[in-house]
Amino acid sequence: MERTIDVPSIPPAERHQTIMAAWSALEPEDTLTLISDHDPLALYLQLAHDHAGRFHWEYLERGPAQWRVRLRNGDFPDPGFKPDLKMADADQAPAPAEAAETVELDLRPLFARGEAPCELIETTAARIAVGQTLRLLAPFEPRPLYAKLGMQGFEHETRLLPDGTWELTFRRMRTGPAVPLGAGCGH
Repeated sequence: MERTIDVPSIPPAERHQTIMAAWSALEPEDTLTLISDHDPLALYLQLAHDHAGRFHWEYLERGPAQWRVRLRNGDFPDPGFKPDLKMADADQAPAPAEAAETVELDLRPLFARGEAPCELIETTAARIAVGQTLRLLAPFEPRPLYAKLGMQGFEHETRLLPDGTWELTFRRMRTGPAVPLGAGCGH
C-alpha cells in the first residue's frame, strides 16, 4: 500500500506528529510519499538519528517548488540516501521554511550511548531558515549552545520539564555566520 501526505495541507503544528505516525504504521511492503514545498532534510536527520537501519529514503523530486520523498519502514542497513553535510550544494539553496515549522531533535538517546550530538546539531542548525524553530531535548542544560547559536541568529527559550528533560527552543530570527560547535557544544 502506498500513502501520500501533502505536507503543506497539514496545519504546521500537526505536521511532525502526522508524518511520524504514518511512517511508524508502515508495514515493510508499504511506502509513504511526502510532498513538500521545501527539502525535508531535517526529517531525514531525525530518522537517521532515532531510527538508524530502520528506514529507507528516496528522493523522487528535488525542488525548487516541490519536493517528493518516498519513505519505507523496515530493516535497511543502507538508507538509500546519504546527505553530504560537509559541503552545501551552491545550486540547491534551501527554500524558505514556513514560520511555524519546527524541527525537533531528541538528544537524550545520543547522550545515553555516550555520543556527542555536536555534528547533528550543527548540520541541522545550518539548514534552519529565518522564522523556523529548532527544538532540542537534552538530559541537561547545554548552556554553550545559547551563545554559539545566538551568533548564528537564533533566539532561545529554555524550560525544565517535570521528568528532568531540558527543552530548548531556538528560533532563527536572522542569518548569521556558521560557527562550528566543536567539543564545547553542550556536553
